[in-house]
Amino acid sequence: MKVGMIGSGMIATVFLNTFQNKSNITVKGIWCLERQVDAAKELAAQFGVDYVDYDIDRFLTCDAFDTVYVAVINSLHYEFAKKSILAGKNVICEKPFSTTGAQAKELLDLAKEKNVILLDCTPSRYTENLQALRDAIARIGDLKIVHMAYSQYSRRYDKYLEGTVLPVFSPELAGGALYDLNIYPISLIVELFGVPESFKYYPNIGYNGIDVSGVLMMDYGSCKAISYTAKDCAGQQQAFIQGTKGFIRIENMPANMQDIYLTLNGEEPVKIDVVEHPDTREYMFRKMDQLIERGEVELSHKMMEKTVETMKLMETARKDAGIFFGGAND
Repeated sequence: MKVGMIGSGMIATVFLNTFQNKSNITVKGIWCLERQVDAAKELAAQFGVDYVDYDIDRFLTCDAFDTVYVAVINSLHYEFAKKSILAGKNVICEKPFSTTGAQAKELLDLAKEKNVILLDCTPSRYTENLQALRDAIARIGDLKIVHMAYSQYSRRYDKYLEGTVLPVFSPELAGGALYDLNIYPISLIVELFGVPESFKYYPNIGYNGIDVSGVLMMDYGSCKAISYTAKDCAGQQQAFIQGTKGFIRIENMPANMQDIYLTLNGEEPVKIDVVEHPDTREYMFRKMDQLIERGEVELSHKMMEKTVETMKLMETARKDAGIFFGGAND
């Protein structure tokens, strides 16, 4: 996979550290803001990347890469993913994939029209442990309760309390707990069970109108699901799926999809992991590389249908809770 990376910040640096000069996944170009060119050129020199540009249209004409990795702030995901698809590139977009359901559907429709691969960074979707989890769910009888949690005290929260609003806590830049952390368990719930009959988001709102933590309640009829995340306090990073014949525990956070245990009524827990992946993101990108190398266009589009459903759900939940990003992102 030959990658043109849109963005030169922390997450882009992590990608370079993981793959550049260590695998067949190689970054061939970096796009950055004009004011960041000097820093991006230093980064490129460090990792042996030949091409840096601040003109996005010119950047996307480069033949050195066939896949674009969108790694900019949340509010720009849709814009740059759309430009990349229209340029005929395969696209991998960081989470959250979009800010609205309409954006997600438009991007998927464009990818189908241009016959390019489109993928989002939802790690649970790319692991063989997902099928093992599905098989285990089929063994625990009628589903009753689904509980998923991912809380992590943000190192940026103290600055937020002091009045410095960084992107992750900015409504204008599509931040907040729902879109930053809750997207992991919500994506997994929608992947496994589809869209709930009804749902409601109960956020803790910060001083600037953004959600710093919150609980999403989902009703599947005879089964109820809850997904909660927090950036203003530490807490659980695990999941439970409970049925009439047993329950499943995901000991690691739902995004990582490992250390999964099945406990049938009256029996001891059994670990059901098919694969171990200490670095979940690295594993995810290697699976993406395989999809792109095999040219799995239709499969990628089928996978992205769940992403569209997830983004529609999250947009509705966010707006019903009074959280608005403004402009094109609403």
